[in-house]
Amino acid sequence: MEDEATALLRSSLRAADHAPDSQSHASAEELVFHVDDRLYLGTEHGAASQAAFDVLRVGLVINLTSGGGKVANHFAAEAKYINYELADHPGENILTRGIREGTQELREWLADGTRTRPAALVHCVAGLSRSATVVVAWMMSSREMSLLEAVTHVTERRGRRLRINPSFWMALALWERELRSLPTGTPPSFDFTPCWVEHFGELGFPRELIEHALVKVGDWVDFESAFEALLMGENA
Repeated sequence: MEDEATALLRSSLRAADHAPDSQSHASAEELVFHVDDRLYLGTEHGAASQAAFDVLRVGLVINLTSGGGKVANHFAAEAKYINYELADHPGENILTRGIREGTQELREWLADGTRTRPAALVHCVAGLSRSATVVVAWMMSSREMSLLEAVTHVTERRGRRLRINPSFWMALALWERELRSLPTGTPPSFDFTPCWVEHFGELGFPRELIEHALVKVGDWVDFESAFEALLMGENA
């Protein structure tokens, strides 16, 4: 018979598996997903689930929500909360507070010498962009994975295609360069061009312009320059 934790995680994965590929929100049944050891990725529903906190023994929560979509720190009396108020908008600086600071907090909490500590939960609203970005970054730094390996791993554990926004992909590409001391011009191990084409294509930008802005102008890591190239190219 399954224990409560396994049953909860399996139920979340089943719900994710039934979500349409185009769906950007999380259903109420998508709660929490096991990423690595004592690290979990969550949605707004998981962040509000007493059952999830109890059976998974969550002791640290990194809350990445902000503004009108901000999720409350529901269990502040029983868990430590760290809030990075980040909007899921292209151009938001997730590199400094989300990736660098967030992964450091996780590294200290999940260190080998602290294995008796409760688990850590990283969540946003849907568990597909902001929190997925931070968890991918943690896998890269703490498990020495490439961006490709980390994205593949987290996608499998989340049970759905990640919907990381364009500038967050660039932050992860820069993170990979920093971690691996790669020179300027090195393409990321995971080619997120299709994600850029999908996002900006829906806004009416042509594929050729999107690819030029991403690779030739932004060098995979400079969102401000790439976005300016998109706007200038569209108005040329």
